[in-house]
Amino acid sequence: MGHDFIIELKDIVKVYNTGVSALDHVSFNVRPGEFIFVIGESGAGKSTLIKLLTCEEKANAGKIFLDGFDLSRLPRKFVPFLRRKIGMIFQDFRLIEGKTVYENVAFAMEIIGSKPAAIKRRVPLALTQVGLRNKAEVYPNQLSGGEAQRLGIARAIVNNPSLILADEPTGNLDPDNGEAIMALLECINREGTTVIACTHDKALVDRMGKRVLEFLDGKLVRDESHSTYAAQLGCSDRVFKEGSGPCRDFVRQWEYNTDLEDELKRRRLKDFKVPQVDDMQKLIIDSYERRAWRRQNRKKR
Repeated sequence: MGHDFIIELKDIVKVYNTGVSALDHVSFNVRPGEFIFVIGESGAGKSTLIKLLTCEEKANAGKIFLDGFDLSRLPRKFVPFLRRKIGMIFQDFRLIEGKTVYENVAFAMEIIGSKPAAIKRRVPLALTQVGLRNKAEVYPNQLSGGEAQRLGIARAIVNNPSLILADEPTGNLDPDNGEAIMALLECINREGTTVIACTHDKALVDRMGKRVLEFLDGKLVRDESHSTYAAQLGCSDRVFKEGSGPCRDFVRQWEYNTDLEDELKRRRLKDFKVPQVDDMQKLIIDSYERRAWRRQNRKKR
């Protein structure tokens, strides 16, 4: 695997025992620090992709490299060590109801054998990053939906993963909280963490202008940088008819994206509009910017 990629898929095929073809000769690469949206209707192959990356499933053919490891040849005993490099965020939060906010995040460190001193140091930092420091002693059922998802993010980042996989992270949230969660993931990504988010949220994908991978019936039908949700599934090469209504709109959007690519590369962070959801969101953004400024100053010394 080349050192330029944190993920590399080569001609991946995944067929379940039922005969369903989940992924059909899929190939793409991901560089460290990228933010990628994976889109497609239910059954397109998004969840299977995540399961392959976390070693819940194995491909029938092809190669997957993750952070230098060939997953097709990785012994099962090494899977837990590989998963330490990955932070998972789920649509349904998957919090432990009998544990406090602090204990939910601490548990993610306990299961990998972290020392108590490290847990005591890092858990409050993770909660501060997501704006939940003052909720450390409450239980998940006392949190709002947005707070529960922020807790899920704290749990995902507490072990300093190099990759975050988010499976419909805004699916159970209202638009305002969805924007806040994506703004928080944007901040984490600016810190250098690679983020891959599977989503159906058209508005957020359009607003953020990230790289988009679109799947249809297990095939990767689109891979575009600084893109939008504009290429609807009806415009896939399977049913594309030049000049038809929505497909014509997609072609115009693709041409528009291509024309603006250089400009977006130069200005994309400026163009990203952090949603002004509430004062807490501003505190989160300011915290990340201060930390980045301090790191840059330390490097100059």
